[in-house]
Amino acid sequence: MSYCAHCGSETAPDAKFCPSCGKPPSGAPGVRPGMNPVAIIAIVVGIVLGGVMVLGIIAAIAIPNLLNAIDRGKQKRTMADLRSIGIASEAYAVDNNHYPIGNLRAVERVLEPVYIKNMPLVDGWNGAIDYDGQAGGVGYTVKSWGKDAQEEGNPLGQATHDFDCDIIFTGGKFTQWPEGMQQ
Repeated sequence: MSYCAHCGSETAPDAKFCPSCGKPPSGAPGVRPGMNPVAIIAIVVGIVLGGVMVLGIIAAIAIPNLLNAIDRGKQKRTMADLRSIGIASEAYAVDNNHYPIGNLRAVERVLEPVYIKNMPLVDGWNGAIDYDGQAGGVGYTVKSWGKDAQEEGNPLGQATHDFDCDIIFTGGKFTQWPEGMQQ
């Protein structure tokens, strides 16, 4: 099949003139005018690069939000684990008239499996949970050092706004806890 080079209409292969425009077709057989393969490739490459650019922009927005959501989940899991250890210590104190004494490993032997089924030993970031059973069994403190696994110097009794800040549970309540947007 041939096409007219001037108007693009289909012509018979042996036609001397285009039936639509009346000019000599002089088009190469099987090639439509305006269908330059290089132009088609350039358009396809442009569309692909545009799609990659849009995906890059979406990723630049979504990835930080995803990482923040993952850290918030680890923070909430840590708070739940500290609260579970604290509740188990409170139940132990009701039965024994004093809180468990010692570090987390010593307290684990006392609390499992009667007061807590499985004692959490690490926080959401896989850092060690710290348990301080005060001498004489008069109190306890359960701590997570946060994302950076290092003790922070924040005073007790306030909310924190950073994933690296410590989370502290003492005497049945949080004395240092995360609140609001975290960084």
